[in-house]
Amino acid sequence: MRKNAIVAGGLDPSGGAGLASDIKVCAFFNTYPLPVITALTYQNSTGFFGFEPIKKEKIEKQLKSILGFYPLEFAKIGLTGNSEVLETLINLLHKHKTKIVYDPVLKTSTEGIVSDNNLIDTILENSDKFFLITPNIPEAQKITELNSENQKELGEELLQKGFENVLIKGGHLEEPYDMFLTKNEFIIFKGEKLETENTRGTGCALSSAIVSNLALGKSLKQSIAIAKNYITEAMNHSYKIAKPPYPLNLLLK
Repeated sequence: MRKNAIVAGGLDPSGGAGLASDIKVCAFFNTYPLPVITALTYQNSTGFFGFEPIKKEKIEKQLKSILGFYPLEFAKIGLTGNSEVLETLINLLHKHKTKIVYDPVLKTSTEGIVSDNNLIDTILENSDKFFLITPNIPEAQKITELNSENQKELGEELLQKGFENVLIKGGHLEEPYDMFLTKNEFIIFKGEKLETENTRGTGCALSSAIVSNLALGKSLKQSIAIAKNYITEAMNHSYKIAKPPYPLNLLLK
């Protein structure tokens, strides 16, 4: 039986990030995506022109139409736009015992702010309800209020705040690596510095790839390793549309 996963995020009309990216990732891994729209965004690879979060009632209607109907173990949450949307998603998914992989999108790659003043408070208040959180270094700094680029320090502070599993992304570093931390261990997933303009939507795609592999029965560490290798391949496959940064070639075709 094909495995299912909820992917909740914003709709990007340029197709380079958000739900369009999530669905392509699920298709590659042969996981059936159940997309939940959290916001409409107005953007392309070079500009951000605004966004509108979906109302709480419409989020609830989307989720209630699929929770309990499809067999589900895992969900990915990306951009929510505000604290109310995030809290609605968490509460309903937690009620149905669905494990959450959370990519805490606070702004877009084109510097568009896509969060409200209460979002970080909501993230922290619900820290124990996330199976995995996958911030990049600037997002981790915002959530922890630490002015540090040390991934281990940021990750340990997130663990102290109640998160169970943490993956701090460091793809922008000169020697890129991601760090996975739990209360019992930390693991470095090394990357390589790629000379490519195919860099748009890496965060969305990584968390979707992790949740797809979790749905397929892989362990968390296996899912992260597979997702990391997949993102590297997707960046290496040339896929030039309009102006850079270009989207990842998520189907590897």
